[in-house]
Amino acid sequence: MNEHASTMRDQGQDSTGAKFHTQIALDRTMLAWIRTTVTMATFGFGMVGFFRSLEERNPTDRSAFTSGGN
Repeated sequence: MNEHASTMRDQGQDSTGAKFHTQIALDRTMLAWIRTTVTMATFGFGMVGFFRSLEERNPTDRSAFTSGGN
């Protein structure tokens, strides 16, 4: 082991760097989960809108019953 590495370890710089990199990795993971959640929610709202537009164009007895009978 070289002298510089042991001096840095004695001063606690290695653990500070490791904590920083760990925090950055955790932040990146959290942002990925948020991005995935927003994407899935947007896709879900898009699907609901798509199927509602299909029912408006081609109403059936069941769709008239579920939408209030218009």
